[in-house]
Amino acid sequence: MMMRTVLTLAASALVVSAACIQVTADRITGRDLKAASAEFDSIPDDRFIAFAPVPGVSRALTSHERSAAGLTATNVCFERKTAFLSPAQIEAAMRIALPGKNVDIEIVDYLQKELPPGAAEFTLAGLPRPQSNQPDAPVIWRGVLRYDGRRTAPIWATVRVREQATWAEAVESIPQNSVVSENQVRLQSGSRFPLATSGVERLEDVVGFRAKRTVRAGAVLTREMFGAPRAVSRGDTVIVEVVSGAVRLSFEGRAETDGSVDDMVLVSADHRRLKARVQEKGKVIIDAKPIVRSVAGARGGSLGGPEVEAAR
Repeated sequence: MMMRTVLTLAASALVVSAACIQVTADRITGRDLKAASAEFDSIPDDRFIAFAPVPGVSRALTSHERSAAGLTATNVCFERKTAFLSPAQIEAAMRIALPGKNVDIEIVDYLQKELPPGAAEFTLAGLPRPQSNQPDAPVIWRGVLRYDGRRTAPIWATVRVREQATWAEAVESIPQNSVVSENQVRLQSGSRFPLATSGVERLEDVVGFRAKRTVRAGAVLTREMFGAPRAVSRGDTVIVEVVSGAVRLSFEGRAETDGSVDDMVLVSADHRRLKARVQEKGKVIIDAKPIVRSVAGARGGSLGGPEVEAAR
């Protein structure tokens, strides 16, 4: 019984022939039969007849499928419609992955294989960077062809991808945690490999900012490399402003931790350590309400002006 089934299946899988009816989906329907002969005109277009063969293989209907469909013809052959991807299709799909970029794409080579109708898709994850010592070397960009809903087929193309852009780069090595000066960076314009993250295009976006890590000389600068400059450093003398409603009290203190604008830091004054928010370089703000509540709770009473003064 098993051998008979195998033989039946083998007989239904034929070598692709020009005489076969081409179907564009994964199912053979009445519409596909009508393309073969007027004999099938009475069959509804959307009637399911059988599953289509996989791309690259043709098949005839089995006797069971013919009987279920009420067909008498025995020589009907089906195959999936396939075609080669064109360079124009490949380039169009690649440009979708590079929106808003002024990019030159040179397709050196690509997959030469017939594929079913579908949508080519490339992402930046499939685009490797060329080696730093060979920036113009072609790379293999891998993607997929999506067809029949959830099915995919791998595709690839060897390409040179260059972007006309302006970018900032490091003139010299910039140490970690140092503040960037104007003579350490410069603007460059020309052709380069497109970046997955946007590079800095204005020097004012990095000058005066703090390097989160050491930046090597010649590196293309991105926003992720830099953070806001420190407005307060540990050991600095700072102006501490205590605010309680309309009342403001200022005095000098010492920063115990580092911080940028809007960061919370610790400051000390008159043997007290208090949390404060950095307002600007050399100045921090303390909300007096938590201090008032804390001292009032300890003394079992409410506080007025002298208690605010005690925060000093």
